Amino acid sequence: MDITTIEANMKAMAETFETKLTKFQAELNEACRKNPNSIAALNNEFLAFKSFVCDGLLVLRNQISALNNGLDRIETHFRRKMLLVHGIPEQPSEDTCSKVVSILSAKCKLENYSSKSITSSYRMGKYTPSNSKPRPIVVKFADASVRTALWKNKAALKGSQVTLSEFLTKSRHKIFMAARQKYGITNCWTFGGMIHIKLPNGTKRKLETMEEFLNIPVDTVSSSI
Repeated sequence: MDITTIEANMKAMAETFETKLTKFQAELNEACRKNPNSIAALNNEFLAFKSFVCDGLLVLRNQISALNNGLDRIETHFRRKMLLVHGIPEQPSEDTCSKVVSILSAKCKLENYSSKSITSSYRMGKYTPSNSKPRPIVVKFADASVRTALWKNKAALKGSQVTLSEFLTKSRHKIFMAARQKYGITNCWTFGGMIHIKLPNGTKRKLETMEEFLNIPVDTVSSSI
């Protein structure tokens, strides 16, 4: 069971608990109205118990969120030597490493860049013959400096069908897509797994969690894209 499933189960449990407590409290309030002397103490105990459980659920949610963010940082660090290469035509029994080296070395003109610079490469996702769009290639470099050099020189690929993108975790990719939709493609970029946003008021933000994205102050987005 992954952290996403745990979070979903936790949310469902909290919602169920809140629904049942609300219903029970309504019934208890009605009973107190009819017979206040005998049930008032029980009502106070119930309210204290409800507060205790809700506080406990909040602590658990915060701990799960912190755990999820920690795991995401670890995964992002693990991907620090990786890039996604898009737009390279796909063929059966292909050598993705040779393809990547051939195209990127010709376009980006990096010194000492060869197949030895790559430790592994593979197509991302399941192959479907009916899909005309080639799957991106996940490339892991032997050294982070080579990966960084390519990333900084990605403008050399402009005008070709090949593009580069960072291999973001699922949660960071979700944030990046939401940011691009809200602030515009040209105002959002990534570097080192961090999401960078140029806001309409000219300020810049660096994000790594959805909470940070959702908590961007309203006064920074008063202008339209």
